[in-house]
Amino acid sequence: MAFTSFFFMRSFGAGRGVSFLVSLATIFSTGIVLLFYIGHITKLMSLAVFPFLLMMLFRFRRKIRLLDVLLFALGLHVLILAAHVQIVILFASRP
Repeated sequence: MAFTSFFFMRSFGAGRGVSFLVSLATIFSTGIVLLFYIGHITKLMSLAVFPFLLMMLFRFRRKIRLLDVLLFALGLHVLILAAHVQIVILFASRP
């Protein structure tokens, strides 16, 4: 999740330092750390893909490329492959 948050911020033009701080803040946020200790590993696998999918959606607003579509499809596959239905439904139902 830290890697995808880092690259999400870099795609918006943030510097390396800011992107690194955002990735650290994301990975060490209390809610995400608690999911690990509670045992919801599948939720963490699903949540790790969110920044990547959002980055792809913002790229689609500028220009749609075949590589971006394939990467988006791969990200959706990983999201669904984690098999935590609640997270997939929540992601799909957001406007």
